[in-house]
Amino acid sequence: MDSFLNPKTLVQYLYQQASYHLAHQQVDEALSVCLAALNVDPNYPPICKTLGVIWQVQEDFEQAEFWYQKALKLQPDYAEVYGNLGDIYAQKQDWETAILNYKKSIQCNPDRAINYRNLAKVLIEINQQDEADKFWYKGLHLEPSLGTFPEYLRLGNRLLQKQEIDQAIFCYQKAIQANPKGYEAYHNLGEAYTQLHQWQNAVEAYSQAVDRNEQLFTSYMGLGNAHKLLGNWENAIHAYQCVIALNPTAYLPYFQIAEIRFKLQQWDVAIAAYQEALKLEDKNPFIYLSLSRAYSYKKQWEEAIAASQKAIVLNPNLPHGYTHLGNFLSEIGELEKAVQAHQKSHQLRGWNSSLEKNYHFTKDWFSVNIPNWEKALNSFADLPEIQGLEIGSFQGMSACWLLDYILTHPTAKMTCIDLSFNPEFDLNIPKTGVSEKVIKLEGYSQEILSTLASNTYNFVYIDGCHLASVVLEDALLSWNLVKPGGIIIFDDYEYRDPEHPEEDTRKGIDQFLNTLSKPVKILHQAYQLIIQKY
Repeated sequence: MDSFLNPKTLVQYLYQQASYHLAHQQVDEALSVCLAALNVDPNYPPICKTLGVIWQVQEDFEQAEFWYQKALKLQPDYAEVYGNLGDIYAQKQDWETAILNYKKSIQCNPDRAINYRNLAKVLIEINQQDEADKFWYKGLHLEPSLGTFPEYLRLGNRLLQKQEIDQAIFCYQKAIQANPKGYEAYHNLGEAYTQLHQWQNAVEAYSQAVDRNEQLFTSYMGLGNAHKLLGNWENAIHAYQCVIALNPTAYLPYFQIAEIRFKLQQWDVAIAAYQEALKLEDKNPFIYLSLSRAYSYKKQWEEAIAASQKAIVLNPNLPHGYTHLGNFLSEIGELEKAVQAHQKSHQLRGWNSSLEKNYHFTKDWFSVNIPNWEKALNSFADLPEIQGLEIGSFQGMSACWLLDYILTHPTAKMTCIDLSFNPEFDLNIPKTGVSEKVIKLEGYSQEILSTLASNTYNFVYIDGCHLASVVLEDALLSWNLVKPGGIIIFDDYEYRDPEHPEEDTRKGIDQFLNTLSKPVKILHQAYQLIIQKY
């Protein structure tokens, strides 16, 4: 008991007693203890703060502010007091003053989560939702128990909409902890993982969503897409079939099933699924394009032509439609019409000189790649002494584009290797007006590449053969020819012929990449693979 004779210890004890009474809503008792404490030490900041709280809970804001201001004079960095003043001004709808005090409280104590939440609420009142989201997220991250399931879900949705994916995932995970039965949080978590291309995580999230709500066809759709991108074909088809059962008027699941059947080279089944999609959505040119492609693999050229023409009618500015049409017309001997279709396709892709110079291309597997080539090769455009090399030239389409847009400096050069040059190549290259820049080397690429000088070329395009062994050898020989910082473009990275296993371009390319002692920079990876040498 002797310790109570010490004024400092006594006032601390009285403060603890007042706090106890307040916590138990014993306001009168708390007030009596505080008044007693003032007689011991009238300048003890926690007692002044507690008196402010006592008057605040009784909504006597004038008295509360008086005691809070006194506490701040005694202790200018009193974070809790600033927070309580923020609450008073918020209740009085003095939003700016409330914001000022909440921010001061955060400045004094950045780890006090409640102030972030309260500041967020005020910012919402004055329509500053984006700023509110930042503070609300910070508060929840500091003290997750502050949030409820609806709050986490709403904040996660706003963050996802703003592409703040990692923060959205945090919110959805906390929402799930708050309510493990909430299917919406699982579905939206799947959407977030989809944005990050984390397909296995997306599968798990969507699966949890449909386990909790079997009628949620949007989750089945997301589940199907994720399985498809993982190559889980049958699981994907099952999910799409669930979508169809729940929403028979949806065309997209039919289209996705058709795409899978196409990839599995089940042409008839794919065609049937595309046709089912068109029964529900006959104004979509992309379905007609895909259908035309499926017909082409069955060599049903008339049907393929009709489908591509329908796509063009629906969207006359769709370059893919003209590319497909041109390739199919070529197959039935309509070569001039094919040339015109390809020129139109190139014009739509921005390659106007294809029409202006009247290039004669009857087949086109190149122009779809123009955006990726522009991005990868633009740094070489119109520079002196730039040298390009291509293995496999066909009708010269890639060489003509390079001469028109990249190798435009008078000192630039293009070396073309082909086993036997197509007559169309010799027709098209002079139309560029710079045929003197082109070096033709006829013969086997493996024999020719070994005779070329190392570190000579700024970029190499490999499109000579589908055999894995040949692609591997072309790549190994080309690697030494490319300068540091140079580009290698591989065509047909996704090509594989099930009837001829040795024709597996990707296998050869991957074997090449595995031989490198240092990793390369991947600039693009889809049907073509574009890498940069360090």
